[in-house]
Amino acid sequence: MKTSEPQTKVKFIQDKDVNLTSVREVFNNTLEGILIADYKGKLYGCNKTAEQMFGYSAKELGRLHIQQLIAKYLKQDGHLRNDKLFILPDIKNIEHNSRFAGIRKNGSTFSISIRIKNFSTKQSIYTILFLESLEKIDFKSRELVEKNSEIQQLKEDLKTLRITAEKQCKRRTIMLEETIDALMSTRNQLKVSLEKEQVERDRKTKFAYMLSHEFKTPLTGILTSLSLLEKYGSNGHTLSKEQNQCVIRAKRSANHLAALTDDMLTMAGMNGGNGSLKIEKISLKSLIQELIDWWSLQLSVEKSIHCYIHKKMYVEANEDLVIQILNNLINNAVKYSGPEASISINGEEDESWCVITVEDNGRGIPQEELEKLTDGFFRASNATDVNGSGLGLYIVNQYLQFLNGKLELDSKLDEGTRATIRLPKKYEEKSVIDR
Repeated sequence: MKTSEPQTKVKFIQDKDVNLTSVREVFNNTLEGILIADYKGKLYGCNKTAEQMFGYSAKELGRLHIQQLIAKYLKQDGHLRNDKLFILPDIKNIEHNSRFAGIRKNGSTFSISIRIKNFSTKQSIYTILFLESLEKIDFKSRELVEKNSEIQQLKEDLKTLRITAEKQCKRRTIMLEETIDALMSTRNQLKVSLEKEQVERDRKTKFAYMLSHEFKTPLTGILTSLSLLEKYGSNGHTLSKEQNQCVIRAKRSANHLAALTDDMLTMAGMNGGNGSLKIEKISLKSLIQELIDWWSLQLSVEKSIHCYIHKKMYVEANEDLVIQILNNLINNAVKYSGPEASISINGEEDESWCVITVEDNGRGIPQEELEKLTDGFFRASNATDVNGSGLGLYIVNQYLQFLNGKLELDSKLDEGTRATIRLPKKYEEKSVIDR
């Protein structure tokens, strides 16, 4: 039976009259793509949205069958099916709100959802297909899947990192505990060793002190006897020249032994600890001038000591230690200078330190031996002809350490030696370890 086309005029693919008054408003206002097909699947109408979806013009769509635009996905693998999709009037081939693939003019596909509406006229049966593009939804779904995958991967990475961090933390904790145990063991060993060393040092100090003290008394008697013998002679008779020379040599040896005994007593006092030092504010200029006045009485006319300190300088220190430091330096300058020695003492200061130099024009010290002079009992190779114990600069250096000071030595052979001491203006008590 031959059917005729509907009579009402709207925009159609072919120049036919179709009675579609009931769907005119849908055509004019819907945002969905709309296709109109007859029972054979032949396209008769579309809206602008459908043209944009598939990339065809209305005239091009009029030459197509619905199966050229819509295909069904296989559920198994997501590929398109090749069997017939749309055969009217069997509407079961398109399920309501089903998901299909739209096929564009360029061959690409996109997901669409289809709703159908059937109507008939006296002449024929027609179907309206309402198409909604699912591309944006698919894109968001894929993006969501990717994000979920990234989140899952991050969770796995975080879990791995946490496990690794826990293992490292456990391993480092074990290492730290082992290190602490080793340090504690070393500490205990050092404590025992230090206690033993302290006992041994105390024993040696007591012995040195006792020996020196026992030497001091008879030496004093010997020196007194020699002085009386030198002055009054023997049995009321004046000593001969040879006898007098013997007395002088004996006195020199006794004095050397007495000086060595004093140094030994000083060393014993340092090693045994000198307790809490009495610290007071000292005027260096006044103290040095008193020492110069005393030494000037002991020296021959040819030797002289000059002080070039023109302003008062004050330090916080122990006066007895400072006197012994300066006295030792002056004594060295006197001993190792020639008969016409000239000794100069200079002083300067800055915000934190007072600096005193004792300089002579004597024989000097070999450069390679300067660092050894603060070792106990060391004597320069060119000083063996002068009486001495080798303890003077050692004692100076030790006392300076007690006072947080410093010693510097500079010397040139046959030109002289300059000894420089630095004393802090403000004394700060330090532990033995800090020194």
